[in-house]
Amino acid sequence: MPNRRKRPARNKGVYTGFERQDLPLLITYSRSGTNWIRYVIELLSGRPTPGHERLHGGEDFVVDRAHQGYRVISEYRRIILVVRNHKECLVRHYIDEWKANKDGSHLVDVVGFLEDQSGRQPPEWFIENIRAFHEFTGDKLLLYYEDLMTEPEIGLRKLIEFLDLPRDGVDDLFANLDQHRQRSVDLYRRNQASYTEGDADKLSQHSDSLLSDDEKRAFDDYYADRHPELFRRYLIRFATPD
Repeated sequence: MPNRRKRPARNKGVYTGFERQDLPLLITYSRSGTNWIRYVIELLSGRPTPGHERLHGGEDFVVDRAHQGYRVISEYRRIILVVRNHKECLVRHYIDEWKANKDGSHLVDVVGFLEDQSGRQPPEWFIENIRAFHEFTGDKLLLYYEDLMTEPEIGLRKLIEFLDLPRDGVDDLFANLDQHRQRSVDLYRRNQASYTEGDADKLSQHSDSLLSDDEKRAFDDYYADRHPELFRRYLIRFATPD
C-alpha cells in the first residue's frame, strides 16, 4: 500500500500534481484533452483520477496529473504528455483576450502574449512541458490531442498499453466512441464549458476564427526561432502554410 500524503489544495494539485510520485504523471496544458483521457482511464480501470470527479470518486488514483508538469517531472518515473496545436490551445485558454483583439477593443502582440507571466497558466508552461518531456530519460508516452480526436483508437490503445489498463471494456469503448465522448463532454460541463465538444471538425476553430494568418505565423516563428529543436520535433506539424 503506497504512502498516503496530505492532498494539496485543488489548484496546487491541478498545476503541479497531487504528490503521487508513485504513479505515472499525466502532463497537459489546459484545453488539451485532459478530460477525455481521464474519462477513458476511469472507464476502463474503475478507479478515479485526480481533479473534479468524473466517473469515480476517492483517491485510489490511476495517474497523477499536472498542467505545470515541468516543475515536478523529475520526481516521477513515468510520464504521459499530451500536446495540442499551440495556436489553438493558447488562444482557447485566453479566449476573451483574443476575442477582444479580434473586435479591436484590445491589441494583442503575439510575442508579448507568449512571454506574459501574469496569467493563471502562462503560455510559457506549454513549451516548458514539452522541453521537460524531451529531456526526460524515463518511461514516457507522447500523445497528440488532434490524433486522439481524428484517429482515437490508435492513440487510446497506446495509452491503454502504457498504463496497462484492464481490457474488459475496450471493445465497448471503441464500438461506442461517440456515445462515450458525449458522456465525457457532459461530465466536463458540470464544471466548465466545452466549446468544441471533442468534434474533429472543430480542431482549429478558435485559432482560425480569432487569428489572422500573420498572427498564426508569428506564433510559429516565435517557437521556431527560440526553440528550434522542440519546434521541429513536436510542433512543426501545426505550422501555418506560407
